[in-house]
Amino acid sequence: MASNPYLVIRRIMDKGKLWGVKVLWSGKPYKMTAERLREVIQLGKRQVTVDLPGRAGDSPVTLATYNNSFRTLRDGHLCNNFNKVPSIKLISANKFRVLR
Repeated sequence: MASNPYLVIRRIMDKGKLWGVKVLWSGKPYKMTAERLREVIQLGKRQVTVDLPGRAGDSPVTLATYNNSFRTLRDGHLCNNFNKVPSIKLISANKFRVLR
């Protein structure tokens, strides 16, 4: 697994549905579609961590997929708190490049 993980900092919503996420990679912000994110996680190409509010300084929370939805994984326990990640609208995320 690569040593430079993707850090999810925002969810990108389009008409109430998850379009993708805003990630930080190598210190730069990018956007990634939900399908591409799911592929990266399932194939194990790169570790994906999540920046949950109020967890500064704690151990990183890893993003996983379960039944085709996103869940956070910490200490071996799946949690359904990915919706706590702040969201932005797709139109606001258009200024970021797509990470492929």
